[in-house]
Amino acid sequence: PQTAPMQESDAGHSLMRRRPVLARFAAGLLAAIPISTPVQAARILQTAPGDLSNVTLPGQICCLLDTDTRLVCPPDSQYYRLERGQILFSAQGAAPARWLMVGNVRLHLQDRASAAVRLESGRIEVTAVTGRVWIQGPSLAASSRTARWLRPGERLRFYANGTCHRDHPDLDVILAWRDRRLIFQDRPLSDVVAEINRYETRKITIAVGTVGSLRLSGVYYVGQSGSFVRILPHLLPVHVTVSPHGTEIVPA
Repeated sequence: PQTAPMQESDAGHSLMRRRPVLARFAAGLLAAIPISTPVQAARILQTAPGDLSNVTLPGQICCLLDTDTRLVCPPDSQYYRLERGQILFSAQGAAPARWLMVGNVRLHLQDRASAAVRLESGRIEVTAVTGRVWIQGPSLAASSRTARWLRPGERLRFYANGTCHRDHPDLDVILAWRDRRLIFQDRPLSDVVAEINRYETRKITIAVGTVGSLRLSGVYYVGQSGSFVRILPHLLPVHVTVSPHGTEIVPA
């Protein structure tokens, strides 16, 4: 008659012994299950003044970044985003999976195409270098076309006021920065200095007045700002002052 209570007691002790084991097993399972998946950060490619960078990106894309340029590559996205500067964007395959966003303009490369793309204050420029470039932008809607093909040598310039301009620039001039050169063709001195300052850590300033409207043509080699300011007074009616604080161009 005492056998049954003894069996129940043994079963109870056995269950009590198993409970810590079960608890540890359950805790192990909870530890093995991730509470949350960490968010993957965007890849940011950025060059300092005077630097160039050549990178290969997912989506069969090769990208050459000019000086002072910022390109954002969000994870698991069909778009790259140019936030500053200029790049040479090239497709290594027939149909890259990625688009490039530049402000409110986006473009897609076809047929192993390449495009020179530039973003600066108030203007976006897209120039087809090789192959075909499919481009979309709100400014194109004014001509009842929200998208169009660009063919080699054709450029579209989008302005902040909503207008768009098409032309066929000299590709040697557009791409000279790849060889560390800047080619100016009858450009205002203010534009020339602004472009040179992108590549140099020691900045050049222009005195207030009409000096900035003087026009200049020539070739500038990156890293040779000293030669530029020495020869400038022989080309234009200006005087250059150099001090520890920088270089200033003033009227002669």
